[in-house]
Amino acid sequence: MLNTRSALILACLFLLLCPAPASARQSLTLGEPVNGTLSGTGDEAFYEVAVAAGLHLTVVVDAAIYNSNSYELYIKYGAPPTPIDYDDKGDSPDADQAVEIPVTQSGTY
Repeated sequence: MLNTRSALILACLFLLLCPAPASARQSLTLGEPVNGTLSGTGDEAFYEVAVAAGLHLTVVVDAAIYNSNSYELYIKYGAPPTPIDYDDKGDSPDADQAVEIPVTQSGTY
């Protein structure tokens, strides 16, 4: 029988290894900022943007921290990123982060 600790570990592994379904992702338009809110620890938001090949893509999180929450930014080509499966990530777990893809592939990030 699973104890509480084992169940929690399994739940965390499931969340890390199973990406968000397509219906949970919000489409973005290049050059248009998006407002959003994360309510607290463990809250996630997934976005996707379709790009042509050869672009310089910069993704920025510009967030104000009103409490002790930190934010992590991940990006992946062709699939939702996870904290263990990503192409690049923000440089700190703080409010303001950026990720750059110098030359994009044609498809979805």
